[in-house]
Amino acid sequence: MKYYKKLRAKMHELEIPQWKLAEALYLTPCAVSLYFTRKIEWRISTIYAVCDCLGIPYTEISEYFPKGGV
Repeated sequence: MKYYKKLRAKMHELEIPQWKLAEALYLTPCAVSLYFTRKIEWRISTIYAVCDCLGIPYTEISEYFPKGGV
């Protein structure tokens, strides 16, 4: 099952691959993969950083980072 579908769609729309998002967040690609597969929980500071990188308004955080990732 793929988690965070809307977030992945936004990245696809902006043509930002996962490794590039990792660079922007000063994380390893492996760490970002662990977030996307729900192996580790998103930190609020990381969520805000992702929103800043992708131009997602903070008011839409729950749409891009839903509980359970679905």
